[in-house]
Amino acid sequence: MDRADPDVLHISGRYTLLDQSAADELLPRALELGILVIIGGAYNSGILAGGNRYHYHPASAEQLAVRDRISAISARHGVDLRAAALQFAAAHSAVSMVIAGTKHPPESS
Repeated sequence: MDRADPDVLHISGRYTLLDQSAADELLPRALELGILVIIGGAYNSGILAGGNRYHYHPASAEQLAVRDRISAISARHGVDLRAAALQFAAAHSAVSMVIAGTKHPPESS
């Protein structure tokens, strides 16, 4: 955003229930500049959709444990983890769209 004047940004896997690295600087800056943000990878390569991959690699035991804790909290509120993942990504005021992903097993597990 410092070197170009985009109308739209696509962020993949960096604003999710497990990775909010875009939250501190990128999303507020996009909002300030009126840049539309599209979130892709809201399931972090499948871990938040019941798979065992995180950022395109096998998830660690710690990452799976964090996912399981979030899933348990969601379940206590009657919300499926997949729905929570999409709603979380969509809730930020800078976000205009969330791309859910694929159902193709090699890409979502």
